[in-house]
Amino acid sequence: MSLEYQLRRQMEEMQLQLGLLSSELTEMKRRNDELTMEKLNWERKSKTLEEKNKALTHKTGKLKAMNKVLNKVSKMLISKLQNANEKRSNLAEFVAILQENLLELEHTSQVKSDSLQKNMRFQQDRARKLKSALLEMIVDLTNFASDMRRKEQHLPTIGTNNIEDTQIQEFVAWAVHQAERWNQRSVAELTKIAESPTPTIRTPL
Repeated sequence: MSLEYQLRRQMEEMQLQLGLLSSELTEMKRRNDELTMEKLNWERKSKTLEEKNKALTHKTGKLKAMNKVLNKVSKMLISKLQNANEKRSNLAEFVAILQENLLELEHTSQVKSDSLQKNMRFQQDRARKLKSALLEMIVDLTNFASDMRRKEQHLPTIGTNNIEDTQIQEFVAWAVHQAERWNQRSVAELTKIAESPTPTIRTPL
């Protein structure tokens, strides 16, 4: 082979390699452009993620603050609920005591009412008997005064020579005077009592 042919062959090979290298370079440029675009996309995504992360961090701070408030409110509500339960328990106990006292009061009231009615009936019966006895006493006093007056009218028939007769006259005169005074006073008072209304039984409300 001549030198010229060899050089031409080398130049052809070099041109072929240069073409291949040019193709590879073009592909590398294309790939580089793709990587550059991908990098830009990732940067944009990264920036977006950073902004979202900041927003989430802000929201997280708000949620933490709200959580603290909710915990405080929850504790307060639990305390109020415990107080309400305690008050409800105390109220239930108080109501039970009131019901028990009410039953006892009703029983006591009924017993007292029965006792009062019984006592009123006794007093009413006693008042009727007393009224009847007073009327009898009025009649007896009136009869006694009349009898003493009749005896006084018959005293002149008794002799006055005897000391005993004189004493009898004096005693009878004194007895008549006392009987009339007693009769006038007692009859008026007893009549007032006897004419007073008899107590009636009132049923307690």
